Amino acid sequence: MRVIKKFPESAGFVSKTFDDVIKKSGVHLPYSLIEFHVRDRNTTIIEDDKAVICIDCNSPFIPEKDTRALSTALRFELFRLMLRPDMPREIEDVIVGREMIKQGLGDDLFYLYYTMLMRKKPVSMIDYVHASIPWITFRGIDNYNSSFLKELLAKLQKKKFPEATKLLNCMCNDKFDSAVKEYNKLFAKKT
Repeated sequence: MRVIKKFPESAGFVSKTFDDVIKKSGVHLPYSLIEFHVRDRNTTIIEDDKAVICIDCNSPFIPEKDTRALSTALRFELFRLMLRPDMPREIEDVIVGREMIKQGLGDDLFYLYYTMLMRKKPVSMIDYVHASIPWITFRGIDNYNSSFLKELLAKLQKKKFPEATKLLNCMCNDKFDSAVKEYNKLFAKKT
């Protein structure tokens, strides 16, 4: 597997962290090429045997040099490449997060989720769904952390979005095909 890194020289911290994560990762990645970018948003793209991981340059973990959060975010994307779910990103995040917890990375994932929740207060329905991913991910595997994150979200959340309840329930109960349908009903672009 060949790795290509494309980002500004000022992102040396990110490059070193990526190198450390990929060297220590026990994740099997069946790709001939992985490109790593620092861009304007987080995304992962898979095309045949080539994969691209993009980390958001506006992530607060980069200027703060938060190695633990950035390492966990990078591991998260490597797990996404390994699992290759083909669903909306929010649903994939639950699947990937649960696998990370099962592989013993729950403490790091909890740290990442807690840090993210404390930095961005949900204001829209999609923000609310994003902010619910942490407690849903831990639900049924680590109920203490799930409850903690759910209560934290309740304190941070001003507006309720009852129309998202069915989607969240499907994700909670591992009904991911049903979750995709609900997600598409809520967020499909109307033309």
